[in-house]
Amino acid sequence: MNLYCRFLLIGLLCFLNSVIWGQFGTTPQIINFPKTEYNASNQNWAIDQDSIGSIFIANNKGLLIYNGAWNLYELPGQQIVRSVACDGNRIYTGGFGEFGYWQKELLGNYIYHSLTDIINYKKFSKEEIWRISKFENKIYFQSFSTIYVLENGKISPIPCPGNIMYAFQIHGHLYVQVLEKGIYELKDKAFQLVTDFPLFKKDEIISLLEGPNKLVIIGTVHNGLYCLSENGKTVKPISKEINSILKTAQLNAATRLTDTTFAIGTIQRGVYILDNNGNILEHFDQQNGLQNNTILSLKKDTVGNLWVGMDRGIDQIVLQSPLRFFQDVNGDIGSVYAAAWFEGDFYIGSNDGLYRYDSNKGFVNVGGINWQVWSLDILGNQLFCAHNSGVAIIDKKAITNLPNMPGGWSIKLLRSNPNIALQGTYIGLALYVRGSDGLFHYRQNVKGLETMPISDWVEDANGNIWLKHAYKGLSSIKLSANYDSAIHWTILNSSNGILPDIQQNISYWANNVYTVSNRGISVWNHNGNRFETVNDLFGFSNRIPKIKKIFPTSNKCFWVVNDDNQLLYIDRNQNHFSFFLKDFFLVSGYENIITIDSSRSVLCGENGFALFMSNRINDIKSKPPYIDGVFVNKAGEFEPIATVSKINNSNWDVKYENRSVKIVVGNSIFDRLIKYRFKITKIGESSYWGEWQTETSKVYNELSSGTYQVEIQTNLSSQSTFFEFVI
Repeated sequence: MNLYCRFLLIGLLCFLNSVIWGQFGTTPQIINFPKTEYNASNQNWAIDQDSIGSIFIANNKGLLIYNGAWNLYELPGQQIVRSVACDGNRIYTGGFGEFGYWQKELLGNYIYHSLTDIINYKKFSKEEIWRISKFENKIYFQSFSTIYVLENGKISPIPCPGNIMYAFQIHGHLYVQVLEKGIYELKDKAFQLVTDFPLFKKDEIISLLEGPNKLVIIGTVHNGLYCLSENGKTVKPISKEINSILKTAQLNAATRLTDTTFAIGTIQRGVYILDNNGNILEHFDQQNGLQNNTILSLKKDTVGNLWVGMDRGIDQIVLQSPLRFFQDVNGDIGSVYAAAWFEGDFYIGSNDGLYRYDSNKGFVNVGGINWQVWSLDILGNQLFCAHNSGVAIIDKKAITNLPNMPGGWSIKLLRSNPNIALQGTYIGLALYVRGSDGLFHYRQNVKGLETMPISDWVEDANGNIWLKHAYKGLSSIKLSANYDSAIHWTILNSSNGILPDIQQNISYWANNVYTVSNRGISVWNHNGNRFETVNDLFGFSNRIPKIKKIFPTSNKCFWVVNDDNQLLYIDRNQNHFSFFLKDFFLVSGYENIITIDSSRSVLCGENGFALFMSNRINDIKSKPPYIDGVFVNKAGEFEPIATVSKINNSNWDVKYENRSVKIVVGNSIFDRLIKYRFKITKIGESSYWGEWQTETSKVYNELSSGTYQVEIQTNLSSQSTFFEFVI
C-alpha cells in the first residue's frame, strides 16, 4: 500500500469514528443510580453479571444485586465487599479475611456460604480479597500477597514471588504483576517471568487487555497504556495523547468492549472509550452525565452496555443503542422544539432561541434570535425559522426577517404543488409561493381564516387541507385555484367521528389522514364522511397504549409516542423497536420528532435532544422475559414450586387445593423501562391479553381444573416466554 493510500485509509477511519461516536456534542445515554436509589454505600469496587442478566456489585455495605430493582445483602459482620465474580448459580465475593459464595433459594433470596473455614493458611485472616476470576474451571481469588485456588471443593494458596497487584486472564493465559520484578504467567501453580521491562517493575499495572494480532495492552497507574508483543520482548506506548492525559488522570480500571474498542476508568477524569490505537472516541465525566469522576470498576454487560462503579454511585452507559443524547446540563439552550440539518450545519430551535452547532464552541446563538422558536423548515435551498415573533430566513451570511409576519409554526410544501407552501400562524394560514428566482416568498394570509390559530395541517390525496386548531378541534378546507382563499370550510364534530374536548393530532401517510389521541387512532373514511377507529394499525396499537402522536419519516418509517413517554419506531418492514426512556422526556404537549436526513432523526426534549440513527437500529438488543419463580397458594401464603434454573425443564402439576398461582418474571434489559403483559390460556378455551403493567408478577386466583399455558411479553419486542402447568 503506497503512502497516499495509507493516509487516505487513516483519514477515512477517523471520519467514520467521528460519525459513529461524536455528532453535535451528543453522547450515549447515561443512566444514573445514586446511592439514595440503591440504598447502600457510595463506593462500588467490582461488577459482574450472571447468566440470566442480573448485575452484581461489590459495595462498601455488601453485595448489591440489580435485576430491575435493587437488593442489598450483607456479609457476616457487615464487612466491605471488595470483589465479585459469577460462576453458574454461584456468586463469589471476597472481603477482609472472608471468601465465599451466594446462591439463590426458592423464595428468591440469596444465601451466603462462607468458605473461609476451609482455607488453611494463617495469613488469610489478615488479607483482603481484591479480585476473583474463573480460569480453566477453577476459581482464583487473590489478595496483594497471595493467590488462592478453589478446585474440587478445596482451597489452596499459591505463594507468589513477591507482592502482587492483580491477576489478569487474556489469550487463554493467567498473568500477574509482581512488584519490582515484572509480569509473570501462572502455570501449574508456578510463576514464569514474561517480561521484566523496567516500567512494569516500578509502576502498578491496573489492566491487561487483549489487543489485535495477539498484542497485550497493558494499563499502568501513572504512565498510561502500552502494547506488549506476543513474545514479551517489544514494548511501546499506545498513544501520546491518551498517555499524556493518564499521567495526571491515573488509570484505575479497564475492560474490553469490542474487537476494536475498549473502555478505561480513571481516578480524576471519568471514563474514556478508545480504539486499539489509543485514539479517544468518547469521554464521559461529570460534565456530561457521570455522577463522579473517580472510577473504581467497569463491566460490559451481555447486551454490550457499560456499567460503571464509582467512588460515589453507579452508572450505566448505553452503548448499544441508535440513540445519542445532548443533555443541557448548564441550561445553555433550553427545551428543544425544532431541528434542521442545512448546508452542512446543524440547527436547533428552543424556547431560548435559535442555535447552530460549532464543533469547537458547542451551540452558539444565531442572529440574535433569543425567543421561542417553533419550527425550522427547509424549502428548496432556504431555511425558514418560525418563531414567536414571526419568520426569519437563515443562511450562513445573513438573517432575513420577514416583515409584518405573525408568530407561527411549521412551513410545509403542498403535495399537489411543490411551488406552494403553507404555514399555520397565530392568526390564520400563511401562503408562500416559489418565484422565478427559485426562492419562496411570502405572498399573503389565506382569506377566510384570519382569526384562526392553526398549529398544524396536512394535505390529503384529493387536495383537501386538514387543519388543527391550536386549542380546539379540527377542520378541513379546500383552497381556491390560486390558493389565496379558503372554500368549502368544514368544522368537524362528533358526527364526523371527532370526540369533543379531546386534544387530537393529525397525520398523513399511506394516502390516509389519521387523527391520534390518548383515546386511540382513527382514519378518515371518505365514503362515510367520518373518522373511524383503527383497532390495531400495523400491529403496534396493542404494544403502546395511550398513543398521543405519530410522526412519519421520509423513508417510509414512522415514530409513535404515547402519554407515558414511551416511543416506538417502526421500520419499512414493520419491525417494531421500543424505547421507554428513563431520563429523557419529550416536551410535554409539544412532542416533536424531526427527520433531518435519510438516516437521522432528532427527538426534541425538555432538557436537550436525542439523535436517532436508523443505520444503527440493529444495535438495539431485546430479549424475552424470563420466569424468575412460580408460586402456589398454600394455607393463604404463596410458596415456591419452581425457579428460573428449573422452569423450562419440567412439567408442573398443581394440586387443586393450591390452584391460585403467582408467576414472577424478569428481564435483563436495563437501559429502558419495561412493561409486561400476561395471557393465560386454558387449553381448549379462548384467551386474551391482560393490561400492560410495570409489576413483575401476576396472580391467577381460584383456577379450575385443566391444562394452562401462560404467555408473557414485554413492551420491547414481540418475543414471548411460555410456561405450562396442570391443575
